[in-house]
Order: sequence, then C-alpha cells, then structure tokens
Amino acid sequence: MMKNSVCQAGWCLDMISLWCMLVIFLTLLQGRALAGGAAAMKKQRGPQIQQRMMQEEMIQQRVLQETARQEHLAQQHASFREQEAKTRALSSEQLGVQSEADFSDVIQDLFRTSRAWTLMVDADAKEAVVAYFLKEFRGKGIVIQKPAWYYAGLIESMSQESPEMLAQPFDRVLQVVAIIEYDYENGQDKDMLAYQILGSKEAVVQNRQRLGLP
Repeated sequence: MMKNSVCQAGWCLDMISLWCMLVIFLTLLQGRALAGGAAAMKKQRGPQIQQRMMQEEMIQQRVLQETARQEHLAQQHASFREQEAKTRALSSEQLGVQSEADFSDVIQDLFRTSRAWTLMVDADAKEAVVAYFLKEFRGKGIVIQKPAWYYAGLIESMSQESPEMLAQPFDRVLQVVAIIEYDYENGQDKDMLAYQILGSKEAVVQNRQRLGLP
C-alpha cells in the first residue's frame, strides 16, 4: 500500500512538472508573439515617421527661404532709398536734367517709352509712377500684389544693368518684371508667362529656384 502511495506521489510530481513546463512554454511563445508584433508595428511605422520628418524638414526649408526672401526685399528697399538720397543731394546741373517735372507729362511720356524714368531723381516720384501703373493694371482686372516701392527698386537696379529695357513703354517694363517675379495675376499659367519672357524651360526652373518656389 505504501508502494502504491509512493507511485501515486511520483505520478503527481511528474504531472506537475509537465504542467509547469507547458505553462513556461506557452509563456515564452506569447512573449515571442508580442515581441514580433511590436517589431512589425515598429517596422510599419518606420516609413511613416521618416515621411513625417521629411515633410517637417521641407516646411522648415520653405520658412527659411521665405525669411531670406523677405530680408532680401528689406535690404533692397534700404539700398534703393540710400541711393536715391545720394542722388537727390546732387544739383540739377550735376544731374544734367531738371529735377522737377510735371507728373502728367511724365506719365504720358512713359506710355511711349520708359526713358523718362532716368530723369526722375526722387524715390517718391518713382514709387508714385509705379503705383499709377499698378492701378492701371488693376483697372484691367490684373492683380500685382507686391508694393510699388519694391518694383521701383527692382526696375531701377535692372535698368542700370540693362538700359535698353527702358526703350519699351513703362507698362510693358512693369509687366515683364512682375511676370518674372510670379506676381502677375491675369488668370494665365505663370510658368507659361515666364517661359514666354525667359525663352527656355531651364531659365524658368532657375527663376523659380531664385524665388524659392518648389
């Protein structure tokens, strides 16, 4: 009888041992399954995280480009004002032109050719001329958003490098500059308008890069 009890006790121990091993085995399987699931989720989320980081970097680059462009505009405006102040300090004899001209006569001359632009020595007068032609464009349903002082400074610097551009009527000069600046809103494609001015796709791409456009 004692022998049977011992056998039964041994059998119970064996069953308990098997049960413990089964529990441990199932626990290990569950742990591996959880680890595998976590790894799979991490692997799936990897491209999403990378894409989000790339988007954030692109946004930061655009913000930096826009900030740099605004700083450049401010510097250009300050340079234009400084240059005009120095010019205004000269006498009429030194300039070789009359410093005061009737505004309406100047406007009429500018509708034929932009040569009168060089006769104006006052920055406010040049801004007034640009503002007048911007209003003319608005009357035709064409929107140019950048301010008059910006185009006055830009046309001033461009005409010094390429004086022949002033052979054209001033409204055409302003139109060309606004198109290159991607600031000419007449309902037509801006790339197409720029291509008509610049003459090649490569020049259009370079111009977009200059403006910080994608």
